[in-house]
Amino acid sequence: MNLKKQTVDFIVFDEIHFTKIRFEEEVSKRRHNLDGLLTAVRKKNMNVKVLGLSSTPVVNNLKEGKSMLELITGKFYNDIATMPL
Repeated sequence: MNLKKQTVDFIVFDEIHFTKIRFEEEVSKRRHNLDGLLTAVRKKNMNVKVLGLSSTPVVNNLKEGKSMLELITGKFYNDIATMPL
């Protein structure tokens, strides 16, 4: 079965904390591949639903939380500050 030919309606990321980006210049191969997968899925179905699961604390800093939010929603949040006030 070729995944590119499928229309995906729902994606579940278990252990999503493994996809967080700590530093802008440090994107893991896993995150790069998942970004590519979601881009391809969203080209066929803009209404795909994404659920991220983790029982591990995932936010050590605001950049990590923002990066996971962007992965799940497929949007960029340039208006969200990542430096503490």
